[in-house]
Amino acid sequence: MLFDILVSTKINDAQIVLNYGTAYLKSKTFKTEKLSLKICRFCHIEHATAAIVNDIQNKGYSLIEMENCD
Repeated sequence: MLFDILVSTKINDAQIVLNYGTAYLKSKTFKTEKLSLKICRFCHIEHATAAIVNDIQNKGYSLIEMENCD
């Protein structure tokens, strides 16, 4: 699985982001591996779309599924 977890620039605590990812994995109907900070990076900084901003305001994060998330 490959997905990005997008958060506000005000969040710099990796554990918070890890918790969002763990909650996402628990929502899947198939078996997933444990999320590890070893492969997490704060790597994307860009302007968010209105939909992403709305997600972050409502849930604290937004998620972009990229590979093998179904």
